Amino acid sequence: MSTPWQKMRFGLAAVFLAAWVSHGTAETIRDDGWELALQQGIPGKGGWTTCYVYARSLQEYFEMAGGESHLVIYDWTDSHHFHNRHAFLVYRGVDGHYWGVDNRSEKPRWLCGATPQEWVRSWERDNDMQQLVVLADFTNKKLAGRTADKTRLASAVRQKKGRETS
Repeated sequence: MSTPWQKMRFGLAAVFLAAWVSHGTAETIRDDGWELALQQGIPGKGGWTTCYVYARSLQEYFEMAGGESHLVIYDWTDSHHFHNRHAFLVYRGVDGHYWGVDNRSEKPRWLCGATPQEWVRSWERDNDMQQLVVLADFTNKKLAGRTADKTRLASAVRQKKGRETS
């Protein structure tokens, strides 16, 4: 037989679980940018030397979906004087925050700041970088402040296919 205290604890646990599940689901479903960034079929995805190809391809999807995105390219040097160049995509989510994704990411990562320099520093936060130099930030300024919408993407893809068959 359950006591009133046990019933109340069970009821509170059920309420918190329902709130947590619905919040997580609503967050994922309503952010089309997040869903675009998770797509696996984008050229360059998963490759070791395809960061630019992936970021540029994904940016095309974001532009067709009408969302703000930035293709950020930077050079880095670590404490052992190893140099390399990297590219990743930054986009604005429905929450107003900036998110980054590259060809090796499983999912987008929240980024601090609102400038390419801040995004690169946030992106490389786990690495022992001695020098980070942002080389480029390619963006469509007309889309500033807008988030990706897959209905706009579907319309743009249909128009593009119509032009190719004409």
